[in-house]
Amino acid sequence: MSEIKIYQYQQNQITFQLDNGDVMVNLTEMAKPFGKDPFGFLRTDQTQRFIEALEESLTPQICVIKTEVGKQGGTWAHQKLALKFAGWLDPRFELWVYDRIEQLLKSGYTKLDTITVKDLAKMLLQSEEEKEMVEQSLKIQSEQLAIQEKVIKNQEPRVLFAQSVETSCNSILVAGLAKVLTQNGFKIGQNRLFEWLRDHDYLGTKGGHYNIPTQSAMEMGLFELKKVTICHSDGSIRVETTPKVTGKGQVYFVNKFLKTLQPVQS
Repeated sequence: MSEIKIYQYQQNQITFQLDNGDVMVNLTEMAKPFGKDPFGFLRTDQTQRFIEALEESLTPQICVIKTEVGKQGGTWAHQKLALKFAGWLDPRFELWVYDRIEQLLKSGYTKLDTITVKDLAKMLLQSEEEKEMVEQSLKIQSEQLAIQEKVIKNQEPRVLFAQSVETSCNSILVAGLAKVLTQNGFKIGQNRLFEWLRDHDYLGTKGGHYNIPTQSAMEMGLFELKKVTICHSDGSIRVETTPKVTGKGQVYFVNKFLKTLQPVQS
């Protein structure tokens, strides 16, 4: 059973989710006070290498990034990756996130099922050492972050973030995909997204195939069809078909938007 803990940072809520010993933090909320989104951090080669190493180190292996829709929707990450993201955003914020995680552990919210005491001790020790280094070099790190952001803006977008969430994504409606894109910096509603999918030959445009995935889109594994049989009082039966975006499809379309659109700043 998962538990939610919400803290306030500069009048912005930061949500922590604790579920069976795994601590996840909402990166979308973390980025908001700084006018950024998680993509700038997640698309770097260094972050991707860290994600691979982190997934390999966890027992049992879990996906360390996920996307959710709804009240606490957005991009979520494992606490170790969240700490690294906090340091990328601002060194002082990194210390704040570190203190919140430490507070959660001390207050007994986290159940040590899949995270061992030894792993937590290593993480806290490493964060304590980084804390001392950060306090001595705030100005230098700020300059490095500014340079890094400039380089990232000039780079060609690549398929990076989606590779980390592919295995954790369930099939969702097109409306759900629109919410995920909006929460991560791409403002688009359900109707506009349907129109975009039709214009780019992912959904049919005529007759009984209207808003039904095209054959090529189905062969690519981007969609699945949900069929619901409705029995009317007069004895007639109607079958409604609804397209749902698969995990692979979510990966594909997130990368598509990364390559072709500029994210809207918070």
